[in-house]
Amino acid sequence: MTFFNTIFFFKQLWIIATFTSLFLFLLNYHATPPSSVFHRPSSVNPTATATAASHIVFAIASSAKTFEKRKDYVRVWYTPNTTRAYLFLDRQLNNGTETDPTLPPVLVHESTDGFPYNNSKGDRSAVAMSRMVKAVTSALRNESEVRWYVFGDDDTVFVVDNVVSTLSAYDHEEWYYVGGISESYEQNAYFSFEMGYGGGGFALSRGLAEVLAGVVDSCIVRYPQLYGSDARIFSCLAELGVGLTHEPGFHQVDLWGNLFGLLTSHPQSLLLSLHHLDGVQPLFPNMSRLQALHRLFTAARADPARISQQTVCYDPNRSLSVSLAWGYTVQIYEENRPLPDLLQPLQTFHPWNREKRTPRFMFKTRRVSSHPCRRPLVLFLDRVESDGGPGGAVRTRYTRQRHLKRCFRNLDLAHLQTVNVYSNKLDVRVKAPQRRQCCDISSSWDESMDIRIRSCGRDELTAIHHHHYYYSPKTIFLLSSSLLAIFLLSSFLLLPDSALSFLLRGSASASQRHAPLPPPLSLRHVVFGIASNANSWRRRKEYVKLWWRPAEMRGCVFLERENATSASDNDTALLPPVCVSGDTSRFRYTYGATGKGTPSAIRVARVVSETVALNHTGVRWFVFGDDDTVFFPENLVKTLSKYDHGLWYYIGANSESHAQNKFFSYGMAFGGAGFAISYPLAKVLARVLDSCLERYPHLYGSDARIHACLSELGISLTLEPGFHQLDVQGNVFGLLAAHPVRPLVSLHHMDVLFSIFPHMTIIKSLRHLYAAAAVDPHRILQQTVCYDRWFSWTVSVSWGYAVQVFGNHVRLPEALRVQQSYMPWKKGGKGMVYDFDTWDFNPDPCRRQPIFFFTNASSAAAGDRVSTVYRKMTKEKCRFDLASPRKLEEIKVHSHKLVLDRNQLLAPRRQCCDVLASTSERVMEIEIRECKEDEITFLQQ
Repeated sequence: MTFFNTIFFFKQLWIIATFTSLFLFLLNYHATPPSSVFHRPSSVNPTATATAASHIVFAIASSAKTFEKRKDYVRVWYTPNTTRAYLFLDRQLNNGTETDPTLPPVLVHESTDGFPYNNSKGDRSAVAMSRMVKAVTSALRNESEVRWYVFGDDDTVFVVDNVVSTLSAYDHEEWYYVGGISESYEQNAYFSFEMGYGGGGFALSRGLAEVLAGVVDSCIVRYPQLYGSDARIFSCLAELGVGLTHEPGFHQVDLWGNLFGLLTSHPQSLLLSLHHLDGVQPLFPNMSRLQALHRLFTAARADPARISQQTVCYDPNRSLSVSLAWGYTVQIYEENRPLPDLLQPLQTFHPWNREKRTPRFMFKTRRVSSHPCRRPLVLFLDRVESDGGPGGAVRTRYTRQRHLKRCFRNLDLAHLQTVNVYSNKLDVRVKAPQRRQCCDISSSWDESMDIRIRSCGRDELTAIHHHHYYYSPKTIFLLSSSLLAIFLLSSFLLLPDSALSFLLRGSASASQRHAPLPPPLSLRHVVFGIASNANSWRRRKEYVKLWWRPAEMRGCVFLERENATSASDNDTALLPPVCVSGDTSRFRYTYGATGKGTPSAIRVARVVSETVALNHTGVRWFVFGDDDTVFFPENLVKTLSKYDHGLWYYIGANSESHAQNKFFSYGMAFGGAGFAISYPLAKVLARVLDSCLERYPHLYGSDARIHACLSELGISLTLEPGFHQLDVQGNVFGLLAAHPVRPLVSLHHMDVLFSIFPHMTIIKSLRHLYAAAAVDPHRILQQTVCYDRWFSWTVSVSWGYAVQVFGNHVRLPEALRVQQSYMPWKKGGKGMVYDFDTWDFNPDPCRRQPIFFFTNASSAAAGDRVSTVYRKMTKEKCRFDLASPRKLEEIKVHSHKLVLDRNQLLAPRRQCCDVLASTSERVMEIEIRECKEDEITFLQQ
């Protein structure tokens, strides 16, 4: 074929493709975003082979007492010759189970008689279960292809394909401890908010599992007082410096009764496991527990990535709201329910502790109406049909179980018997969708309703519209643009072949040139939007001065009027430019009674769209905060650098207060802590924000409005614990002295807190903290614990802030807890509970450990060596002996400047320290260093 024949061929192809594209556009006018918005961050080396089921080994704990009753749970998810698993029993059964081909091979625990166990409420089988990690890694020591070990109980059911997909996002060559916490606040407060609960299942990367296997026996000896095996594993991993990576798809199910509410409002993550199935009702009515599980897993096998994923759509012509939990139920409400409400689980279940009259859960719930006619019409999964393969068509049918025609105002709904849901199979190899999908309801139906699930348009909101089908101004623009494109293309095709050949050759040569890699993320890629007001700005601008860098940063402080600043102010060069917010009088604010709430929340919410409208170039991230939010710029950039700014991300943190999270939402980034939105998401959010503000006049704050709008866009919160709302009052020492192993990104509410250093104003104390951060920003507040073997002292270093020396042995998991030195945000008992591990802080300075505060820092002129000095800043008239740490006057801490790479951000490990020999009994010297591979932190006698 000659070159000009090739040109003729391409002409015909272009013409066909153009008119086909126009036809498809008219058929489906939603502007669908690129598939990349559905991916989540991955730590995996792109050159590594994908993780498969053969790379994962399941270790299941059982006993001779429970196995006969629970082995059918294992059969639900275990596939012979495909799933690699072992069952661990306390003794041989001799009933043929060992050779049952439908069950995993059986291994029998070694005797644990030599290990102590003294928890009066527990069972010493926890010791044997703790040693499963040693047994299973020993059994597979010669099999190099194992990447992950997953642990669970005999009443844990796993969705194996989803476990594979979830773990494939993590680099198995790094150290990972992946799992979920309990649904019960009380359980987490008693055990830990950072423990992977064993019944829900947890995963260990191979390297970590093998190191843990080598030290687990010594940990079991040190922790005889603990209740379960998961608490022992957690404690040992804490000694290794490894924290939990939270995956909300693991479900401990510390609940009783009906799980309907939990499964119909599943978080935007893959369903990985369910547990405690003996304590809950069957998932489907009129079935046994096993029959119901098999029904659920029929759907899970057809489309594992979609199982229990929630999708919401509306029929405005009939005022219906439809909430679909794929593969489980369809709920239809006879009214327009706002999306954020439908995303909250119905409290159909009971608390794990049956004596609790006021249950506390780790998510916000809504009550079930006591009147059955005010509840939604519920249709349960009846049938699944699938074409098979990624992207194949899947049809699920849902049928109603009860006929309550008298309960319906809508006669069409009264006659409805089935709902058919059409979708395409999600590729389980693609990580869990970070954007909720959309759905459309058939325009006409009688006894059967049809629903189509699809990807949402780029700026499509899941909200109540007045018309079911419509063409937005954007659609008209796209249509006209398409017609213009056809005209230009036709003109292009009329060019002589010689001219066209020249363009083709030029295009081909250009495509061979590789585009340069984008530069690393810096402050120039971040734009800040700071909310303030005329009354507070003069006072709080001092907070902004602490972190704002005029030569490196871009953004604006938004005030409600122009005359909030004076021409006599001589510090404008040290601050962001001041922008005046737009008029918001057209928006309603109806929260609470008169005098409650803050109508300025509408103006503050629009800071997002007004910051985007500044039209800065080269932007990757928008970061928002209040005028009393202080950011740590290097750590902000470092934290954001692990995410792809080209995808849709909403990054922030919850409140420290359980009551605040329960009242607002665990899915909301609290605005005072600061939150970040990636550029493409911020552009879309800015376009639709005003319409959201009109729909949510009843919400309290600006952050609740932003959260509601992002929920309508299908985006969930990515939690980063380095952002701090600080919904506490008083002395915040305990929180700062036990910071998580993540870079410190922000602090907030400084006006209601005591100075963080004694005998300083709050501004001066913050400036003092920034002086340490300037020397080693990534290490600021990072906690390290070591022991003085000679005196049996426990030393806790919060770098750049404080060193505590306990005159006794404090086990590492306890030393990592937050001391309650602060007061609750709101007075009363409800404010006294927090969503992290705590322990008491003695108000008597003579009865608590001596505290040495950061004094100064120095770094070597050459190299990365850093030394910090800590001294007492308060005078104490306490009696002590020569073995007391109160004799110390100064502590010197030596370290190397901490430079975190991406793997350290994704799989952090706490560093170790040594108490050095000192020339003076009044001075202690400490060396912080990286831990050895199998080094554990405990007091070695």
